[in-house]
Amino acid sequence: IQGEGPMAGLPSFFVRLSGCNFGAKNNACLYCDTNFNFDHGTVRTFESLVSEVKSDRRLAASPLIVLTGGEPTLQANVVGFLDEVTHTIPPTHTSGSPMDWVVQIETNGTQPKVLVECLKNELCVAVISPKASNTKGYRYFESFFNTYANDAHRDRIYFKYVIDSDPSATQHTVPEDALEYAKDNPSRVYVSPAAVYKKAYEGEVSSAWDHELIDPVRTAANYAYAAEYCMTHGLRLSIQQHLFCAIA
Repeated sequence: IQGEGPMAGLPSFFVRLSGCNFGAKNNACLYCDTNFNFDHGTVRTFESLVSEVKSDRRLAASPLIVLTGGEPTLQANVVGFLDEVTHTIPPTHTSGSPMDWVVQIETNGTQPKVLVECLKNELCVAVISPKASNTKGYRYFESFFNTYANDAHRDRIYFKYVIDSDPSATQHTVPEDALEYAKDNPSRVYVSPAAVYKKAYEGEVSSAWDHELIDPVRTAANYAYAAEYCMTHGLRLSIQQHLFCAIA
């Protein structure tokens, strides 16, 4: 189940790609729930993935494919795969809603040229989740925020910021440029409370009920803080539904 963002709640087929340019469970990504190392990946052909998607009858009514990671835009052939999968698995909805798109890319937004190429495919939607660091904050993102925000494909671009209730955390607030953008585009900026992991993810099922993996007290504080933050700034709250289902 897609747990967060504009397509939360939809049955989905996840293609989880290895490799991340942040590279570690550091101060930018303490909440990361992915074992993203390149050497933990398995080489797959386009054909085998497409065949697996098509054979999963649970997705027949809502064939949402999610490209996630790691960082999908680091993959040299991500545009080619996108074209292949949308050519062979057409959309089943014509409602004019985000469900018309069959592929969602979850990205940190640091590879704008690749992402823009992906978005030339009209069956693709992007959810950009910028990361902050102690040294640069969100500044690395500011240089091309407006490129995305004013891009010809902006109706298929969403932003999701993970925030932490700790005032000293680098991701305690949403950047001012995103808040300004949200004033005219309130449905395109999401806030997600950080789930606080006690240890690095190693492939186990992530569950909010697993207190050996996720810190319940700190995570609950982040959820309450995120909800209040959204009320204050008029943003959309996006909780990680899959953590409460304990299925992925």
